[in-house]
Amino acid sequence: MLHAENATPGNFLIAQERRQRATQEQTVRDIPEIKLALLTEQELAERWRMSIRTLQGWRYRKTGPKFIKIRGQAVRYPMDDVLAYEAQWQ
Repeated sequence: MLHAENATPGNFLIAQERRQRATQEQTVRDIPEIKLALLTEQELAERWRMSIRTLQGWRYRKTGPKFIKIRGQAVRYPMDDVLAYEAQWQ
């Protein structure tokens, strides 16, 4: 927490942004539908018993299940697309 005497406009904005980001992440955790609708790289790799690097290679080659990027970084796999991809191989 920044004290008023130490706060500069830049520091204050950074503190506000961190507080807002934590609130958004907490909201996602509190809504089970959102948590179940998207899988992380780690979750999908564990589900399919493969390495994360394999999933990353598939994304690079534009193969594998559909994915989305959140804020250009965080990769998530929609559960619907994961199930559809699994259905192709059964």
